[in-house]
Amino acid sequence: MRDIGNHTPPLATQEYPQDNTNKYVMAQVHCWAEEEHDNLIIHTESAREIAAWWAEGTNGFAQFASTGTITDGLIEEIEEQIRETEQMSERATFATQRAEWTESLPALRALLAYIRACEIDAWEVTEGVPGQAHQHRAVFLSAEDAVTEFGERIEARATADDAGTDAEVLEYAEELQDDTSDEHHFALGALANYGGTRYPFGDLMFHITRVRMTYGEIKEQGQ
Repeated sequence: MRDIGNHTPPLATQEYPQDNTNKYVMAQVHCWAEEEHDNLIIHTESAREIAAWWAEGTNGFAQFASTGTITDGLIEEIEEQIRETEQMSERATFATQRAEWTESLPALRALLAYIRACEIDAWEVTEGVPGQAHQHRAVFLSAEDAVTEFGERIEARATADDAGTDAEVLEYAEELQDDTSDEHHFALGALANYGGTRYPFGDLMFHITRVRMTYGEIKEQGQ
């Protein structure tokens, strides 16, 4: 399946729904909720339709529903909506209200499972001695954030060097963190054109590398 927005849908999902009406979308949700098998994750069209139910302005739900773009905070938005829906269900005074809120929960959880299983490009920032285990590793969805972290790590190592640091190294590190500087934009260009960049400092090598991971894996890395 081709990429949609900025992600690749899970390889194994349910079939394309007959229609994007509640009836067919919720049929996929209930199938997933009953079985909870990875190969029964809801289809992309169902996931985007569910997201549309909670779309407001330019929030993460709206961007995923309209373009298929997974924003940095989408998982957190879904989890927050799940918590709010659980609270509304508990406080509902009428059975019809309670049923409506309760029905929303499996749809949100199915959407969350879909998002976590999607693959997306990310940027891995590493620091360490070549040939040895990384002394530092962080993963970012944003190339801008990765370049800033890259500069921060170089600066931290440079200022901690007991032997003293060349002023050019510190200047380079500081410019990487300035999103208006040439060095910052040169680094972004390297990421776009070559899939990464690196910088040697003493025995250490600093890298930014494009990686392909599921959104759930990225979140488990602390992003």
